[in-house]
Amino acid sequence: WYLRSAAFPSNGELLSTPLLVNAADRRYQFQVEYTIEGDATAGLCLFYNEQGNMRISVNAKEFTVFNQKASKISRKNEFGNHGFLRILNDENEVSFYYSRDGSSWEKLERTIDATGFNHNVFGGFMSLRAGLYAFGEGRVIFDNFIYQKL
Repeated sequence: WYLRSAAFPSNGELLSTPLLVNAADRRYQFQVEYTIEGDATAGLCLFYNEQGNMRISVNAKEFTVFNQKASKISRKNEFGNHGFLRILNDENEVSFYYSRDGSSWEKLERTIDATGFNHNVFGGFMSLRAGLYAFGEGRVIFDNFIYQKL
């Protein structure tokens, strides 16, 4: 999958409805280039539903990983308003990365086990889907979304 560019106006603190793609593989990664305008937040997510999701977000202050709405890890944003985000799912072990240039990646220190993100826990007969989202006051421009089977 490849998405060249998408701009998300964001208004307020509510998470925008994520733009999702089906992730049909057991091992895959997806990434996006972002540009943040104003006080917006950009992010990538693995989304089952509103209760079952995990994500990495970035704003002017920090990178943060969330697991089911709980903040897990934060790191200061030293890149400014432009950079890259990546999520890697390796047989339900999910890792989160960020990069200044899209070539050299830094991993946030933990992985999250995604084996419980299924119908038996959350219902609905869905699966984890890869996606991107934005929220806050401002706008996020996403470029070069890439989904890659590993």
